[in-house]
Amino acid sequence: MTDPKTDAYAQKLESKVEQWSAELDRLRARTKEMSADARLEYERRIGDLEHKQQDARSRIDAVRAAAGEAGEELKRGAERAVDDLGRSLERVRDDMS
Repeated sequence: MTDPKTDAYAQKLESKVEQWSAELDRLRARTKEMSADARLEYERRIGDLEHKQQDARSRIDAVRAAAGEAGEELKRGAERAVDDLGRSLERVRDDMS
C-alpha cells in the first residue's frame, strides 16, 4: 500500500496527464483540416507526444509502487516527465496556431 501523500502526489500528476490527453485529442482533430504535408508533420509530432505521455504514466505508476528514497527519486523523474510533456504539448499547440 502506498503512502497517502505519495498517492495524492501521483494523482496530481496523473490529472495533468489526463488533461493533456484531451488536448492531444483536440490537436489530432485539427490535423484533419491541414494539407497533407503539414498533417504528416503534426501527426509525427503528436505521436512523439503520445510516447512522452506513456513515459509519464509509467513513471507515475512507478512512484505509486515505490517507497522511501527510491520513491523520492522516482517522484522527481515523474515530475520531469510530466513537465516535459506539458512543454512539448504547448510548443506543438503554439506551432499549430
